[in-house]
Amino acid sequence: VIMMTGEPTIETASEAVRAGAFDYLTKPIGKEELVKTVANAVKVKTLEDDRLRLLDENRQYQDNLEKLVDERTQALRESEEKFRSLVETANDAIITANSEGNIVLWNKAAQSMFGYLPEEIKGQSLQLIMPKMYRKDHQSALNRVSSGGAQKIIGTVIEMSGLKKGGDEFPLELSIATWKSEHEVFFTAVIRDITERKQVERQLKLQSHALESAANAIIVTDTKGTIEWVNPAFSSLTGYSAEEVLGQNPRVLKSGQHEADFYKNLWNTISSGEVWRGEIINQRKDGVLYTEEMTIAPLISDDGKINNFVAVKEDISERLRSQIKLKEYSSQLETLNTITAALSTSLELDNVLELILAQIEQVIPFNSVAIFLYEKDGWHVMADQGITPSVKGNIFSFGNKLFQEIRKTHKPLIVHNAKSDPRFQNWGQSENLVYWMGVPLIVRDTLIGILTLDNVQSDAYSLEQADLALSFASQAAQAIENARLYQETTKRLERMNSVSKIDKAIISNFELKVTLNILIDQLQEKLAVDAVAVLLYEEEGQTLSFFQGQGFETTWIQQTNLLLDQGYAGKVALERRDIFIQDLDQTEIRALRPEKTKEEGFLSYYGIPLIAKDQLIGVLEIFHRSLLTPNNEWISFLQILAGQAAIAIDNVTLYSDLQISNTNLSVAYDATIEGWAQALEMRDTETEGHSRRVVETTMELARVLGYSDENLAHLRRGALLHDIGKMGVPDAILQKPGKLTESEWQVMRDHPAYAYKWLSSIDYLKPALNIPYCHHEKWDGSGYPRGLAGEKIPLDARIFAIVDVWDALRSDRPYRKAWSKEKTLTHIQEESGKHFDPQVVDAFVKYLGEGGGNQ
Repeated sequence: VIMMTGEPTIETASEAVRAGAFDYLTKPIGKEELVKTVANAVKVKTLEDDRLRLLDENRQYQDNLEKLVDERTQALRESEEKFRSLVETANDAIITANSEGNIVLWNKAAQSMFGYLPEEIKGQSLQLIMPKMYRKDHQSALNRVSSGGAQKIIGTVIEMSGLKKGGDEFPLELSIATWKSEHEVFFTAVIRDITERKQVERQLKLQSHALESAANAIIVTDTKGTIEWVNPAFSSLTGYSAEEVLGQNPRVLKSGQHEADFYKNLWNTISSGEVWRGEIINQRKDGVLYTEEMTIAPLISDDGKINNFVAVKEDISERLRSQIKLKEYSSQLETLNTITAALSTSLELDNVLELILAQIEQVIPFNSVAIFLYEKDGWHVMADQGITPSVKGNIFSFGNKLFQEIRKTHKPLIVHNAKSDPRFQNWGQSENLVYWMGVPLIVRDTLIGILTLDNVQSDAYSLEQADLALSFASQAAQAIENARLYQETTKRLERMNSVSKIDKAIISNFELKVTLNILIDQLQEKLAVDAVAVLLYEEEGQTLSFFQGQGFETTWIQQTNLLLDQGYAGKVALERRDIFIQDLDQTEIRALRPEKTKEEGFLSYYGIPLIAKDQLIGVLEIFHRSLLTPNNEWISFLQILAGQAAIAIDNVTLYSDLQISNTNLSVAYDATIEGWAQALEMRDTETEGHSRRVVETTMELARVLGYSDENLAHLRRGALLHDIGKMGVPDAILQKPGKLTESEWQVMRDHPAYAYKWLSSIDYLKPALNIPYCHHEKWDGSGYPRGLAGEKIPLDARIFAIVDVWDALRSDRPYRKAWSKEKTLTHIQEESGKHFDPQVVDAFVKYLGEGGGNQ
């Protein structure tokens, strides 16, 4: 039948049979039905072919899909590894918690900061690491996070306290970010321990307080001489308030007492970076002239530039007046010595006394003579002649009736019969004594002593002789007084020289041992003591420890380490008052190691507290191997030297603390800068790792170009902060996935200007501004923000511009893949003379050729 139709073929028939049309073929059917059957069979076959083809394509799709899933899984695994590496190596603690406040992520920095191992803390509540005072607010914050209302705290830097495993609280700074998984809200906190920063801030406050409360006037000017700051002591010294002089030149104090060359020399000295010291006459606000001792020092920055001048002023008018008075007094002494030339060939008291005894023998006859001088404890025999044995050094009490009468009348007293006079019963053993005369030694109506003359002759002394003796005694008294004054003046001058020497030591160096050696030498020499020790007070342990000493025969004193109220020095420190023990064997004050003082042979002790700015600094101890009899002048000088010692110790301590503070402050500044850079990278995720890489490459290239270590430090800060201005660019523009519009680009181009605006007011960062402000300028002048061209662009920025473009092109971006090294290098060479400085391009190419670069 098929063959008879003439239309279907054998092939179509056989295909129809295979397609299931056999039943149809075995039945008698008509032509139309046969054609329809065969057509249906053909359609079935076509569908089957399509099905097989689709199955094959599906298998290929499944294979491709599995391959893509494997690639995505690998990429995700690598990304996760990078994230974990970043989290684990971060300097800041990174903690993630779920919406219930339970910890799910805990990095190494968190472990180090809080003391908990990951296995101890994971699954625990965040409240475990926060003090109780914050826990209620924390729970409220969790509720807001869960409800989506925590936007106010997200991204904000918060200062609070943390709680270590051991229970210690410490200050910290944290920022929080939230994120969502498919079913839950999480939040991540980045935490920084700011204990060191708080300590630095406290130290800065203390230093500021020290400057504000300094006794000397302090004034700070800029490099043009304009006053920028003064302390309260300046106002006390000059009469001008701070408001009246700020912005003014110090010439407001000018007195007209100095020539122009004087000020020119001063200015040239400090402008050259040297310290000027000298005396200057200035004028107070009320017109009164005064003399000050002034030190002006330039403040020099790391790059060698002078930023400011600091002047320390001390009013020395009173000191100069005292010196003038002292000179006048010395002159008066010389005049008196001339008038009493016969008795003033020497100003040594012992020599003068011997001269008096020799001179009176030429005027009034005697068998024996003695000179008594008035002291606070009685009448001291200072010299005698003809008395056997000599009574020199003996002390007669004020109760002696002979002396009481002379003291009362200020006139000579003659006794005609000493043997029968009851006032002589304890005078002496001379049985031949007949006549006795006592003559007052008076200076300016003040009885300073008595001259006594003994004679074995009857009627030895008449009234005329008494008058003659009185005249002689007047000259003798003046000579004695002159000698005494000379001795006192000499001592004062020597002690003033000692104080001056110590002052110079304090001012000229900060070596405490050198200064204290000078001070101890002066103490031993001027006060004539055997041994001196300086103990320093340690407030933390409230102990006194040996620091320096001289005159000891054993090493006992060097092991001194006393608590307050232990031993002599401990009592001095605790009560903050002098303690004098004339006889160590008789004292009721208990020594810590009395056998040691006996071994040294010490008999007397004097301890005085060292106090500066109302703070206990230490104790100055004096030991003597014979009995000390200190007078007021001796004690006064000791107190002056003790004050100098306290000042020296305080100055050195302050200087040392200032150096440490400056170092800590510099470290804190650099850490802050790095934190800013990390914060910016966290905000702009496309540039992750960019700052670190460009800093390293820029530093290496700058070294090749011969940068000094000092300039490299500024360069590094500038590179870290190169995109800090982007903090002023809205997220919508900074994180936009597509191309920016022209108006958006205009906002983006403003970020260098933002950087300059923010950083230019920070003196510490001014030398680092070139890169943040100018790294988008181009060699041909087509860059921004100022359109600088050629060498008008700072070299720092020209170096960084190449490194910045190199790293950007060599890094993947969402909108393009990273360029190859060859393609990037070709691009940079093509931009030489247009975008980049040709010489820097050459140096960069050579640097890469020698193996430089981090990619």
